[in-house]
Amino acid sequence: WAILLVIVFHYYGILIGDGVFPAQEDTSLGVLISRAGNTGVTLFFVLSGFLLTLPFVRAIRGGEHISIRRFYSARLLRIIPLYYAAILVAWLSTENSTSALKALLFIPVGFDIYPFSVSWWSLCTEVQFYLLLPWLMLALHYPHGRWLVAAGITVWLILHCIHLLHPQWLGLPPGSKSSLFGRGVAFLFGGLAS
Repeated sequence: WAILLVIVFHYYGILIGDGVFPAQEDTSLGVLISRAGNTGVTLFFVLSGFLLTLPFVRAIRGGEHISIRRFYSARLLRIIPLYYAAILVAWLSTENSTSALKALLFIPVGFDIYPFSVSWWSLCTEVQFYLLLPWLMLALHYPHGRWLVAAGITVWLILHCIHLLHPQWLGLPPGSKSSLFGRGVAFLFGGLAS
């Protein structure tokens, strides 16, 4: 269901609606389903956070060693080859070197290399989670580390709340409700659920 919601959302938003959804008053079933497409991505993030955190939690409970090297190797081999091949195709097709270089470094490029870069923002969010997860789990092995992780999550949540209440502090326009950390919070909830 989640993948179908994402497909319908993109199909409607890009191909039919030309990037614009009908007014909020339009409550036809098709429009409601297409607007719900964002929930599919959030579900994938929560599920990924849960599945990636679970082996670390089992290791902590069993007193086993956490292999950060093995975790990073698996993530790199899973993402980098295909992602970099996609960036190469996008760069050869658009000749947009600046955005291609940003994309190589997992810096969000939005629609700069359209249509290739439409979904790349999610990889940027995933990579942030991948970079933090092993170190958070390693810190949980130690009593002082647990306090450090709790303090870090608390600061992160406070900054997130401040941003939602006052987005101008990052130079965003008034009324902006964008998330300071994108949908990375979904990974956190998935990890906490494990």
